[in-house]
Amino acid sequence: MLDTKHEISGLLYLLRDKLKKPFVRCWKLNKGKNSLIRKYERALAGKDADEIYKYACILENLIDEGNEEAEPSMAVKWFEDSAELGCSDAMYRVGMIYEIGEFGLEPNAEISFLWYLRAADAGNTEAYFYAGICCQEGVGIEPDFERAMKYYRFGENEGDPFCIHQIGVMYGRGLGVPKNTQMAYEYYLKASVKSVPEAYQNIAVLCDTGELGEVDIQKAMYYYERAAELGQKESERRLHELRAENSGGEL
Repeated sequence: MLDTKHEISGLLYLLRDKLKKPFVRCWKLNKGKNSLIRKYERALAGKDADEIYKYACILENLIDEGNEEAEPSMAVKWFEDSAELGCSDAMYRVGMIYEIGEFGLEPNAEISFLWYLRAADAGNTEAYFYAGICCQEGVGIEPDFERAMKYYRFGENEGDPFCIHQIGVMYGRGLGVPKNTQMAYEYYLKASVKSVPEAYQNIAVLCDTGELGEVDIQKAMYYYERAAELGQKESERRLHELRAENSGGEL
């Protein structure tokens, strides 16, 4: 499960890059800061939220490339302008900015949560996961497991594998729902089809500990290996131990 700020922020950076990909061609066509500002001003005058978001992404790319004329504070304003005009991707992006503390801003969990909430309520699929995580973990809000489950269910309906995995976590821990290991296992399996590393690891743990009724080391090793291939260090460590134990101490 993503239950540390480090792991959550790491995923945020991956999703941030995903959000910017549709505008990669625009970055190549950009003619400079002044031209970009004029385009932004026209979009703002026309209250075109999607166009403002596009130009904010282009500006962000200039910042990432080290362009000294590209001002971080300007990027924050453009994303916020787009969000205030109703762009759910911009709402989600502003939530990331305050979650991580980008563009020179200090992290602010309360503001981050409010933007994730607005994005989720606007139907942004990725935001369902983070609105749920904030409710589950008490990030910017008191823990509210039932509310967390509501957002995970929204994400499940959209096929979001991280939300599907977190529903498994909720059942596995008995958070907001009666503890049900079999239900947790079934949700982990659904998420594993979409290659969620934590889902592989959680299945492996259930097989390793016998929580499903009996210990199944071979199955545990299979899922630990899948998780390790996707970067799960704890799975890699446990896989190494099991291989040693089941090979007479020889690897």
